[in-house]
Amino acid sequence: MARRKSKSNSKVQLEESTVLSNEFQCAANFSPSLATFVVVFSVYLRTVSPSIAGGDSGELLAEGCQLGTPHPPGYPLYMIITYAVSSIGNFFGSQSVALYMNITSCLFGALTCALVTSSVLIVTTKGISYYNRQEKPSFEDSPYCLCACSAMTMGFLCAFSPLMWQYSVTSEVFALNNFFVGLIMNLTLKIACYGDKGWIELGAFVCGLALTNQMTIILLEIPLIVWVFITCSVSKDIRVLQRTALFFLIGVVPMYFILVFCAIFYPHAGSWGEITTFEGFLAHLRRKDYGTFTLFSGNDANAEGLVERILFWAFDFSYQGGFIVFILCMIGCAVILVNRDDRHLPCSLKREDIHRLRVKSASRALAFSLIIYLVSFHSLSNLPLKNPLLFGVHQRFWMQPNILSFVMAGVGLTWTIQRFVPVCQKYQALVYGSMVVLTLWSLKRGFSISDQSTNEFFKNYAMGILDVLPPNSLLLINYDQQWTSIRYLQECEHFRDDVTSINLSMMTYPWWESKHKLYPHVKFPGSHYTQANSVQWNNGGFTFLEFIDSNYHSFDGRIFIGGDINFDKSHQEYYEEIPHGMSRHLMRKSEAKKMSADSFLRSSRRTWLALMKFHTRLPDSKMYPAETWEWTVTREFYSHLVARATYLLELVVSEERSNNVSGQLLALFESAVWMEYVKLNDVEHSLTPGLVKNLGLAYMHIVRSKTSTNFAEIENALKNPEMGGVDLLEGMSDLLPSHEEIDWKTWASRRWNLSWGEFLRMNGAEMDSSYASVKNIYNGVMQATGGEQIS
Repeated sequence: MARRKSKSNSKVQLEESTVLSNEFQCAANFSPSLATFVVVFSVYLRTVSPSIAGGDSGELLAEGCQLGTPHPPGYPLYMIITYAVSSIGNFFGSQSVALYMNITSCLFGALTCALVTSSVLIVTTKGISYYNRQEKPSFEDSPYCLCACSAMTMGFLCAFSPLMWQYSVTSEVFALNNFFVGLIMNLTLKIACYGDKGWIELGAFVCGLALTNQMTIILLEIPLIVWVFITCSVSKDIRVLQRTALFFLIGVVPMYFILVFCAIFYPHAGSWGEITTFEGFLAHLRRKDYGTFTLFSGNDANAEGLVERILFWAFDFSYQGGFIVFILCMIGCAVILVNRDDRHLPCSLKREDIHRLRVKSASRALAFSLIIYLVSFHSLSNLPLKNPLLFGVHQRFWMQPNILSFVMAGVGLTWTIQRFVPVCQKYQALVYGSMVVLTLWSLKRGFSISDQSTNEFFKNYAMGILDVLPPNSLLLINYDQQWTSIRYLQECEHFRDDVTSINLSMMTYPWWESKHKLYPHVKFPGSHYTQANSVQWNNGGFTFLEFIDSNYHSFDGRIFIGGDINFDKSHQEYYEEIPHGMSRHLMRKSEAKKMSADSFLRSSRRTWLALMKFHTRLPDSKMYPAETWEWTVTREFYSHLVARATYLLELVVSEERSNNVSGQLLALFESAVWMEYVKLNDVEHSLTPGLVKNLGLAYMHIVRSKTSTNFAEIENALKNPEMGGVDLLEGMSDLLPSHEEIDWKTWASRRWNLSWGEFLRMNGAEMDSSYASVKNIYNGVMQATGGEQIS
């Protein structure tokens, strides 16, 4: 009896010890992930963007604010999260939905990196056998510390990689997608560890839910689902299979049901597609408008092939984490896929050995998922990567394989150090110190590139466009960045929502006819926008000219265009496009002829005075290179400056002599100074033959002017007002005549000589239609004055 009691007590103590050991193990595995999350989330909060970013950010937030339908495939989960976050913000009296969603992205980004840490720790402590001297290392032993430090290092390197950081502090679907990648990866390893049906059902639900945010995640899910079915024998148990399929559908169906429900009962102007019919819903779900298995709907004849695209990824990942991380990733993949240490296991396996084999098998599934994604995605993607902006668009989809690669790199780091145990034990402090240095280097580099705490460029860009429009105007937009940023301001922050904005690209789809009723003040002369004399036009479509004619009087001529009109220019015979800030005012030519250079100078100056309040600072090209959307803001700003100066010059040249000679001269000077300003400040992109030719043309007309006005009076006129704090004459003192210089015509003649001489020597100038006449005039003057002629 005593013996039985003793055995019973021993059994209880053993069970208690096992429970305590498991609790300690869970705490030990959780602590590195928690530490990673806290540090990364703190850093992300410090650098979070206060407003919208480029790309689809503005459109997604705008649709989320009123549960609309964004571009295909719809992103219903992101819409619901945005609506919930915006509702919380409205409850507290804030309209800055972008800031709240950016903080939400920080949360998802930090959780992703914590899951990277957790996944590395599971693989290195439970899946890969490093330990030959002892059966199982204790938690006080250095091998566990090594695994934990390696895991945290890769979690931090993943967090501080520029691409990951950029999309973790701004609003986009990618931060949430990254979280799902980390979660599915981690759940796969948990299923390998425990094999419980509950984990399998949870994994199925998460896989379904993830598809309602970003569908490229299916390239990760398919290999892992196949692995679960084979390893856990799901297909052999019909009840488990049914429950797994049910949980997957529970993740997918309700989200899309809500999207369709809102489209039926709460339709909203500006939402994409017609998903209230079954056919329309399927077309939206499979991205029919863009191409089901393509990213780019434009000309992809010069797009790269599969191998070249994968090499692009490899070089980019070497930049994101550093070349050493790329090497460690290759080592980690080799260790997981090639290392066969399980061949030496005894015939009778212990429970720990079985778990280790399953975790290693799951690790192989992750490695295969990485390979399958790289091959599949780059086979389907058709974006030309030599275009910097399109490269940036494509680059966003590399975060998914990058997350897997950082896990592989964590395995490679731990294996490399363990491979050289004697050396590493001797220089243990150096090993851990190197990890710290690598993390700090990544943090310092990433901070200088990814700090978005002052990035309000797209908000200011949109406000500048809208603020200068007359009340109740019609704004037709054919440029993605204008549409997404303006739509956000109008829908979420209710800025200038009196302006009716319409996306011209959306108006070209046949489903646009279903949107007519959402624009009661707009007249549509047909079903949708198309070209004249086309099949669609004969079947009830309308041209741009027909649309403008139908709405010109109802909007009292207040119709504006943002972006270029691509394929239908039928309106240009009857309407003039007059520069108006960073858009163009459509005016009938009979009315435009009444506008003088002086009146345009004064009205456009007032417009730019108001607009410049929003552009006191432009994106820095070092922080925002050509791969970023912010880079386009600078390009558009300077292009509209040139458009205003060129149109002003055209008015002066074309209009007849008037009594306001000084007004004409002022317009010529202002046109020249604006072009000189652009030439001086945007040398890399705006210095074109056309700009330099027009600059010389302005100086030529200044020389021909018969007025005796001195330059001091012109300078005072140019600096009144000073363009909202930006003095266009600043930094141009070496180009302009001094106050004491009386013969300013000699100065203008010298500037003409330099400008047209530069134009005639520029690459591509021969393609200009006026090249021959400019050359004849220039050489004629040079011959008369004894100057150098252009051969």
